[in-house]
Amino acid sequence: MNDHLDTVIDIDFLSRLQGMLYGLHFSGKQLGPHLATIAIRPSERLSGVLKFRKSLQVNPELAVDLHEGFRTVREYFSLPSTTKRLIYEPKIESLLLSYVFGAKTRGHTAGQADTSSDANEQACGRCSAQKYKLAHETCSQTYRGTELLNGGICNNCLFAGGTQLCSFRRKYLNNLQTSVSLVSRFQLMVLS
Repeated sequence: MNDHLDTVIDIDFLSRLQGMLYGLHFSGKQLGPHLATIAIRPSERLSGVLKFRKSLQVNPELAVDLHEGFRTVREYFSLPSTTKRLIYEPKIESLLLSYVFGAKTRGHTAGQADTSSDANEQACGRCSAQKYKLAHETCSQTYRGTELLNGGICNNCLFAGGTQLCSFRRKYLNNLQTSVSLVSRFQLMVLS
C-alpha cells in the first residue's frame, strides 16, 4: 500500500486491490475470514461467473462516491507517508464491499444510480444524521447472493467501527430473532 499512498481510489484500483487479495489468499498467506470472503479473482467475463461469487466482485460500472478527505489511499486509510502500521481489515472490507455487484445502496440520489440503488429506501441512522463524518456518500449493505453480510451493518458504519450503532444491524437482529421465534413456535405446535 505504501507504493499507492497518493493513488486516487477508483474502480480500476479496487479491481486491482481485489486481485491482490486473491493472489495473497491463494498463495497461502493468511487473511482474516472477512477478507478471505472477498478475495475473489476479478473476471473479465462477468457472465461466466457463478452468481454468488459475482455478487462479491468489484462492479466495473459503479462510480466511486467517496467524500472529500477519503479519496486517496492515504486519506481513506489515514496513513502517514512513513507508516509501518497495518491496515485494518474493516476499512479494506468496507471499501471493496461498497462497490461490488452485491452492494445495495439506500437513499442514493445521484443522477446515475446503479440498478441496485433505491432512492426511496431510508439510509441507516448514522448515515442519515448530518453530524458524522462518513467515508462514502451513500449508505450501502452487501449481499452474497441472497445472504446479507456483516449482520446487516452498512459499509459506512463498518468503516467507522460503529458496528454496534448501525440501525440496520439492530433491524437485522430483530428480524432474525422474530424468524427464530416463529420457527420455535411452529416446532412446538408440531410436537404438541
